[in-house]
Amino acid sequence: MMSLQKYLFRALLLSFFVSYADDANKNVLLDKGANMDKKHAGLEQEREPSIGISSQDRNASIKLLNSILADMFVLYVQTLNYHWNLVGPQFNDYHALFDAQYRALFDEIDKIAERVRVVGGIAHGSMSEMIAGASLQEDSGDIPAPRQMVVNLLKQHEKLIKNLRHAINETAKNERDMGTSDLLTGLLVAHEKTAWMLRALAER
Repeated sequence: MMSLQKYLFRALLLSFFVSYADDANKNVLLDKGANMDKKHAGLEQEREPSIGISSQDRNASIKLLNSILADMFVLYVQTLNYHWNLVGPQFNDYHALFDAQYRALFDEIDKIAERVRVVGGIAHGSMSEMIAGASLQEDSGDIPAPRQMVVNLLKQHEKLIKNLRHAINETAKNERDMGTSDLLTGLLVAHEKTAWMLRALAER
C-alpha cells in the first residue's frame, strides 16, 4: 500500500507539472516579486496579519521567501532527477544520498511556503512561477555521471547558501522579521552541512 507521504508527494508533483503545462500554453509572464496582487478566489479581502511587522516589511519578506522557495524547488527537482536516473557501480550509495537530500528539501519547501502564508503572502504554486522566480538554473541537459552529479549539486547548494545569507541579513535588519530570519538561519546551517558533505564526496 502506498504511504501517505508518497501519495502526497506524487500528487504535488502532478499538480505542478499540470500547472506548468497550462501556464506555458498561455505564455504567462510572471514577476519575480511578492505577487501581492494574487487573491484567494471567493474572498473580497484576506485579513492582513497583525503580528508586529509592518506591511512594507512583510512584503519584503514575502518576496525573499518566494525567491528562496523557487530556488529550493529547482534544486529539489534536480536532486530527484539524479536520484531517479543514476547508474553505475556507486548506485546504492548515491541513490541513498540523493533520497535523503530530496526528502529534506521537500520538508524545507513546505516550511518556507507556510512562512509566506504566515506573513500574509501567497506562496508560489506553479512550475512557471518556480522557474521564473528562481536564481538557480534547472539542469535540463543530458544525465551526468555520478561524480558530476555531486559536483553539480554542490554548486547549487553553495549558490543557495549565498542567497539564504542575503535573505537572513535583509530580514534581520533592524529586527524587522526575526521569525523569517530564524527560519532561514536554520536552513542555512542545514545546507552548509550538505555542501560540506558533497564537497568531501567530490574529492574522492
